[in-house]
Amino acid sequence: MSTSKTIKKIFENFGENFFSKNKPTILNKYEILENDPKDVIFAKNLNNSGGRFFYSDKEDEIKNILKKLITHLKIDEIYCIDEKIKKKFSDINISLEPNSSQKNNGIILTCEHLIADQGKVLLSSSQIKNKKIDNFPGEIIVIAYISQIVLRINDAMRSITKKYKTNSPFNISTIGSGKKKLSVIVVEDFEY
Repeated sequence: MSTSKTIKKIFENFGENFFSKNKPTILNKYEILENDPKDVIFAKNLNNSGGRFFYSDKEDEIKNILKKLITHLKIDEIYCIDEKIKKKFSDINISLEPNSSQKNNGIILTCEHLIADQGKVLLSSSQIKNKKIDNFPGEIIVIAYISQIVLRINDAMRSITKKYKTNSPFNISTIGSGKKKLSVIVVEDFEY
């Protein structure tokens, strides 16, 4: 699934506004329009709840967004459970620690789905093992494919049932921006 040029521009504006030095003084809430596709609904709901949305249609941009985000958020050490992510981003000048520690103030992971109508991320044991979200560092960075965006939570649960068949994951939970700060980098469906 590829996004249109209009949607791509909307997505890019979310991320550019976050790093802008001239941020608007008035908090601008994004209105959900009747004809908004689910990816735009997710981006708007995430931003409206205090989360941060970034979009990349090129593989090499993911690393640049990630570097800027880590620098901007002043993350000293980042915790990562996913071996694939550790390997892919091993050259970023930040420690991808295999175990959580008090020094970690950020975590990077993948997800099962992005829930558009809630602006939340659905996680399972496939991403977080047996860890509790409450024990995660304050800054959570999620990397997801655009195809992982679903409109509602029941769409995500049906997809998980279909994907895992008889070997369903445990520790299924959603996270939004609240006590934890959530940044989501959505990428086109290429292998990262």
